Amino acid sequence: MNYENLFTPGYIGGLRIKNRVVMTAMGNGLAAENGEASDEIIACYKARAAGGCGLLITEFCAVDGENGIAETHQLQIHAPRFIKRLALLTDTLHRYDCKVFFQLFHPGREGKPQFNGGRQVISASGIVNPATGRVSHEMTREEIHGMVDKFVTGAVYAQQANADGVELHCAHGYLLHQFLSPHSNVRTDEYGGSLENRRRRNRLRVGGGSPPGTPGNGVCHRAESGRGGDRKTARALRCVVHQRQQRRLRKPGRLHRALLLP
Repeated sequence: MNYENLFTPGYIGGLRIKNRVVMTAMGNGLAAENGEASDEIIACYKARAAGGCGLLITEFCAVDGENGIAETHQLQIHAPRFIKRLALLTDTLHRYDCKVFFQLFHPGREGKPQFNGGRQVISASGIVNPATGRVSHEMTREEIHGMVDKFVTGAVYAQQANADGVELHCAHGYLLHQFLSPHSNVRTDEYGGSLENRRRRNRLRVGGGSPPGTPGNGVCHRAESGRGGDRKTARALRCVVHQRQQRRLRKPGRLHRALLLP
């Protein structure tokens, strides 16, 4: 097969990527126990960048240090103390002309109380999670607004760590996916019901003055139909992207957005 475009430059908004080789986000358990970027995880990503990867999306980075940890040895991005080591990671990969996106994440009802001070897991609705048997705390409007602030803060920290963008983890049954899916979101307020309402929680804007091509000007959403989602929702999201993507990605002087669907 002829992949003539594979090694040609591509763009996400105004961000130029040297080729079309993208390493997608996946957990690797190499972060330090305190959530910092360890020498081991930096070495792992460095090897991919040295091998020619054009864009690397890190593993899931926790934006909530109180109720948002999913695993031990997971990257965290909810406090300024993480910026120094994350900047070392991005600066290492940039030496190979590899762009870096941090994946921003909250497990929601898929979280584990033992990693979060024994607190009840949170979600869009206070119903039983069939995968764990646990009943979630249904987030109030105030808590939803606070969670939006945590994702925004994580994006700001990513920018301060010299990242080129962020990806919002809206898949795999985690918190943002829980708001998107009618299987886990049975709310009757403005955050439930129609697809437009279920999407409301997942809209994110950070800043607004960065010119195209500068660090932090890429925001991607990862969504799919599996594990708590459905094909109808995924198809509808693809239609939203088709209708809005070019208009949003080509506006100069604003934070650009794209929706990545497997």
